[in-house]
Order: sequence, then C-alpha cells, then structure tokens
Amino acid sequence: MKALTEFKHIIEAHGYSRQSLAAVGAFTGVPIDRSRAAALTESPSPLNALVRMFFLRLPISEPLAAAAVAPFTLSELERHGLVREDEGGWVGGLAIIPFAGLLTLRDFEPHETGVPLRTDHVLGVGLATSILSTLTVRRRIARALDIGAGQGFQSMVAAGHAARVIGTDINPRAIQVAHLACELNGITNIEWREGSMLEPVSGEAPFDLIVSNPPFIISPPHDLSCLGGASEGDSLVESLLREAPSRLADGGFCTIVFNWHHTGGDDWRDRPRSWLARAGQDAWLIRLSSDSREDYARRWIHEAQLDAHGPAISIDDWMRYFDRLGVGRISMGAAVIRARRAPHARNWFRADELTIDRCDGEAGDQIARIFANQTAVVELPPDELAALSLRITPDHELRERRVQSPGEGWRTLDATLRQTRGFDFEVRIDTHAATLLGGLDGSRPAGEAVAACARDFGADPSHAVRQCPPFLSRMLGLGHLEIA
Repeated sequence: MKALTEFKHIIEAHGYSRQSLAAVGAFTGVPIDRSRAAALTESPSPLNALVRMFFLRLPISEPLAAAAVAPFTLSELERHGLVREDEGGWVGGLAIIPFAGLLTLRDFEPHETGVPLRTDHVLGVGLATSILSTLTVRRRIARALDIGAGQGFQSMVAAGHAARVIGTDINPRAIQVAHLACELNGITNIEWREGSMLEPVSGEAPFDLIVSNPPFIISPPHDLSCLGGASEGDSLVESLLREAPSRLADGGFCTIVFNWHHTGGDDWRDRPRSWLARAGQDAWLIRLSSDSREDYARRWIHEAQLDAHGPAISIDDWMRYFDRLGVGRISMGAAVIRARRAPHARNWFRADELTIDRCDGEAGDQIARIFANQTAVVELPPDELAALSLRITPDHELRERRVQSPGEGWRTLDATLRQTRGFDFEVRIDTHAATLLGGLDGSRPAGEAVAACARDFGADPSHAVRQCPPFLSRMLGLGHLEIA
C-alpha cells in the first residue's frame, strides 16, 4: 500500500491549499455561503473535486473523484477513512484543512452533514488551537507531551522541535484521526496513547514541554467528550493546572489554553492564581477575553448545538447551572508555566490582560525572554539591575510624532516603541528614553549606558543611574530588553 504522505503531495500538486479554500469563502470568520461555494466549484477539475469532497462535503461522481485522487484508488482511501461512498457519489470521510504547513483532519460539522455532532466528534483547528500554538515556547528538546491532543495539531508542531512527542486523548476516535494525520504529513516521532489527561503518562520521565487545549467549555452536563461535558464547571482545568507542572523537567515550559469562571469583572485573577501560584514554578496568566454568562451560553448553544446533547436544552438550564456554581462571568486565556525548583528560588506569579489581535506571529521567543527577565527582576535588588548587560531585542520599531518648530526644523513630540513579533506591548517614550534604548547593545552594563546618555543630555550621570531601575524593570518585564 502506498504511503499516505504521497497523497498529500498529490492534492497539493492539484492546488489544494489554504488559498484555494479561501477562494470559496473559508477562514473569514462567518459561515460559508455553501450555494456560492458549490457554484464556484461546479466545473469539473481535480482541484474542484478535492474541494468539494474534503472541504464542502459535496458528492462527486466516481470518475471525477477517481481522477482527482489518482494514482490512489478510492478503495484505498476508503480503507483509511478519508473517503466514503454516499448517495449521489463520493464524499470525504474527514475534512482536510491546510494549516501552518500541515494537512490537518477533522470531522465534518453539522452544517455540512445535516446531523448533530456525534458524541466522539473530532474538532478541527480553531481559535483556541491557534492561540495555544502561538503562545508555546519553541526550542530543541527531548520530550514533549500534548494532553487532550484531539486532531493532533499541537503534537505535530511539537514533533518539529522535540525528539519524541506523546499525545493523549480520552476519545479513541481522536487518536485514530491524529494518527492518520501523522501518516498524511509523514511524521513518525509521535506516540499516541488513549486515556484521560495525565493518566496515560503515569510513571513517565519528566517532560521538557507540556501543551494542552483541554475540553474547557463550562456548561451543564452533555455527552460530547471534545467539549468536556462530564466535567463540573472548570474543575477539569483546575485539576490540570495543578497537576501538569509537576510533570515538567526543571526549566521546562507548559502552556494551557482554557476557560474559567468568576463572579464579576475585577476578580478574574483570583481563582487561577490559587491554582498557579505555587513553589517550584513561575506562572504567567494571560486573559484574552471575557463574556457575560448569558453571552457565553448563547454562543455555545449555537456553535456546538448543545441543545441536542444531554439536558442542556435551553438558556434557562444554563442560567440555573451557573447560579449553582456562582458564575458571573467567564474568561478565556492561557497559563504559561515554567518549572524552576532551585533552592531558595523566589517563584513568581503574574497576570496580564492582552488581546490576541495585538500578537503578531509566534510569541514563544518573546515569552521565554519575559520569563528570564521577570525572574531577574524578582530575584535581584533593584539597584543591581543597572549592573546587567542589556540590549534591545531586534524585533522592534519606533514610531515618532514630530512637529515643525520655527528655526528648529522638525522636533520630536513623542515616540511609540512596539515589538513586531509576539505581543506588541506599545510604550510611549521620550527622546531621552529612545536614545538610551538605542545605546543598550549588550556590550556593557546598563548603568554605564545610562550614565553616558545622561552626560550627552547634560544631566547628572550618578542621579540618572539611581533613577533608572524602575524604567529598566518595566522594559524587561514587557520584553523590550533582554539580558545579553
């Protein structure tokens, strides 16, 4: 039997890509106009046949389907579960979605099949999946763990920089789909294990990286394993955040994307802090969004059709459930955790409100830098920060606002410094600060650069050095600087 990775090359050679799916209305954030998409793919061609089968789930005649997948036969792909014969022709058994250089697999959705989600439904790459990947620290490591791997995207990405990856899921169908995706992409260093959360890796050696996009929906009980219908409130997430860091090797990172509930708008840090602020680990809680309980319930009833699963049949059921749990609002975000178990370590907890639309590209390098910086700020007395050799990171831009002054030419009013990779963390700075940052190149202690800058502006160097720790601390905490 031919290797499935050959099928990836075949469909890509026909032009099956993220761009070709976008051409029929994908990835816009709104439901696809299926009538328009059907009209756009009506003319017979291998690409149109593939889009209809593996994205739109529209039946294709056997001759057209066979020509599109050749030299594979339809029966070969059927044995893998990629196609099936349906009334009116051949359709995809799974959707094939290109994402981040990989072909990902998922089950078709109710609007594509006309039936509710099956209880072992396998979700595709969604917003939470993308956020988790964006906020994961990437480096060459020996061992990685993907908890609740679903369709396997996080495991496949980790396989690019980890010698060995273990992916776990309680849903056996998800394990099958993830294994199939690995075959399709030619990835061989992932081991798949069935089981709940950390159970499949009990007794394993520590991991250098743990990632998880667990089933975190907070809802009345239902039978969809991919959305966590058997868990009470956010108890599954709490358990995972308490237990997963203990499975990290010292210096290892863990990133988990999740929902959690709280009573109002100002107490969103409290419950996650009680789970994360522990000895032996540093933790950064990032809140990305927040919903009223009514908006949250209506969205998930609509998106997942939870009124068809279990007793969650109305908005009133959700409100009674939230009343019992004391839910006022529900937040969405991520926890990034690093194991740091050195004797007498001053472990830290930090919480920030950010938005994912202010994040450009992968943020892993920025996150690793901020963890190193935050540790230095916590561990060192403020007056010792000036002794560090610091440099501004290369992924930056400085935007200036200038005005015309008579006899002086253009005069800078103010400037905005922002990072161009990761979260932008915009900071308004004056000319003095901009000049200082430009002089921080890692070749000398920061205090010497501060003193030199002060002399250039006719200020007292010793006074400037004494006043600089708060500025250095802030710029380190935001990741604008790094320790050389």
